[in-house]
Parts: sequence; C-alpha cells; structure tokens
Amino acid sequence: MRRRADAERVRAAATLLPFAAAVLLLPPFVLLFAAPVLVAGIPLIVVYIFGTWAAIVLATWWLARIAAIVEHVRDDTHDTGAEAANRSMAGRGAAR
Repeated sequence: MRRRADAERVRAAATLLPFAAAVLLLPPFVLLFAAPVLVAGIPLIVVYIFGTWAAIVLATWWLARIAAIVEHVRDDTHDTGAEAANRSMAGRGAAR
C-alpha cells in the first residue's frame, strides 16, 4: 500500500513540475527580478532565469530517478501467481 502511495506522489509531482516551471518563467513573475541589481556582475534577472532553469532540470532529474526506483521496487514486489507456480514446479521436478 505504501509503495502505491509513493508512486502516486511521484507521478503527481512529475505532473505539476511543468506547470510550476511555466509559472516561474512567465513574464509576470520574471519581471519581479528585473531590478537594476547586479549579482557578481550579472544582472539579477539573468541569475534568476538561469537559476530557475537549473533548478527545473535538477528537479526533473531527481523525479525521474525516484520514479525509476519506485517502479523497480514495484516490479520486485509484484510476484504473480504464474511466476510462483513456475518456481514451485521447477522445484518439484528437481526432487523427482
């Protein structure tokens, strides 16, 4: 049950990430950083845009990695009846 909830949370986060990225990079929000301020000689708006872009890329990488882990764990825990029967039959054949 817990693994299913984890998979749903990862899927929800992956669904929301593009929308959050769009909001963070749309002009109404970006223009908040259009002040004539320099950060290490770089305009604040440029630092914001590239910093936001880097955060989006890292968040996407992290979510993809977590999704792969959750999927791998899910595959390992789903032992179908057919697989169990095949293992059982193989064990019986060796005993004869």
